[in-house]
Formats: sequence, structure tokens, C-alpha cells
Amino acid sequence: MKRDPALQPYDPATYWNERARRFAGDPTRAVCLDDADENRCIDRIQRHLLQAALQRIESRTPLPGKTVLDYGCGSGRWVTFLRDRGLVYSGVDIAAQMLALARRGHLDADFRAIEDHDLPYPDKHFDLVWSVAVIHHNPYDAQEQVVREMARVLRDDGTLILFEGLGAHAPSGNYYPRLLQEWVDLAGRNGLTCTWQRGGTYALLRPLVNRVAPWRRVSAAGLLTRLDAIATPHLLAFVPPRYHTRAVMLFQRVR
Repeated sequence: MKRDPALQPYDPATYWNERARRFAGDPTRAVCLDDADENRCIDRIQRHLLQAALQRIESRTPLPGKTVLDYGCGSGRWVTFLRDRGLVYSGVDIAAQMLALARRGHLDADFRAIEDHDLPYPDKHFDLVWSVAVIHHNPYDAQEQVVREMARVLRDDGTLILFEGLGAHAPSGNYYPRLLQEWVDLAGRNGLTCTWQRGGTYALLRPLVNRVAPWRRVSAAGLLTRLDAIATPHLLAFVPPRYHTRAVMLFQRVR
């Protein structure tokens, strides 16, 4: 996610409210990047990896009728994706303008505003907690609080589904990644055990071409992004872990 230089210093609620106002007509652009081709690529990769995660859960237990909390629901991108699998949906976000976008698109869904990461639900309330590219937009000390709250509202044997950025501690604006093992350790400190993970990246063709033919970096950027959206989901299984920049992870609450 590219940082808007007009918003300094980074404040999560202010930043995402401003994006919601600027891109109210495009819910995907509001929560992703400004470029439509890049967003298409991001969306396809995320859905590919998250579909694999849900299939993993379904191999153990049926999803219809189970409750899911979409933490950092933003503009409501995942409401239909989750409801189509029979899940009973609730969403929370810190940005009021994002919630307004979400409600506009899903009038009957349960959306609630949160502050300071505290969740307005009792202990052990949800079967699933779902969070896509949210925690890594919080500073490292806040990430501890977020995961603690997620674990608190998760039922015994419930599952936390995280999609997060991978990388060394090198915060840049609004991006605070962790190494994969650090995400596992963070969840472990809060009573959650990693049961499955799969890594990936948003783009394969663009970095390759930029490396071997840098003079085509600008002229072919749009075409490469569109090709990445088509090809990368099918190639992720062959990408070595050292090139993974994102991961979807499943965590089980320990009784």
C-alpha cells in the first residue's frame, strides 16, 4: 500500500477515512491502490490464497451457519465472499467513512465502529475471525493488542484467518510487516496455534522483466500488471519461500 504524502504523520483512522472519501465510487480502490490494474492483480491473488484457506477449514468442519468477524472490514469487500459460503457475517472498522461505504453496498449486514482496537463483543463469541491486510497497517506495539482482542472473541477451537505482509521490521509509512515466524510467534503469545500457512506474492512477471529488461519498466508496466493478474495465481506454488511477500495463515484457539 502506497502512503498518501498529504497525510503526515500516519494516523490509521484519518488515512482510511480520507481514502474512503476520495474513492467512494470504487470500494476496491478505497482499500487498495490507485491503479485499477494493480488492484485487479491484488484482488486475484488474495482471493486465490484465501479460497485455499477456507477449503482447508472446510476439510475439517462445515462452514454454513458459523459466525465470522471481519476485522478491518473497510468498504465491505469480503461480505459476499464470506456469505456465499454460508457464514453469518459481522464486520468492524476504525474508519467511519469506510463503514459508510460498506453499509451502502450491504444494507442488511452487521457493521460496527471500533476505537483503539477494542472489540464490542463478549469473550468466545465467534467461530471465525477474518482479517485481510489489516494488522500490518498498525505499528508493532498495536499489533499485539489487535491479536489479543481477536483471540479473546474467538471460541474454543475457533479459527483466525490472517492475510498479512511478510518482511523484516522495516516500517514505511503505514506498512509494518513481520517475518512469517514472527506472525506465528505473535499469535502464539495470545493462545493461538498455527495449523496451516501458504505464502505468495502479488507479482512475478513485473519484477522479472524489470530485472532483465529495465528499459521496458515504464512502457510495459500496464501490460505486465494485467498479465500478472492472470498468470501469478497459477504460478504461486512454484515460488520459493524467500520470494514470498504475503502469506495467509490459519490459527486455532487453544482450549
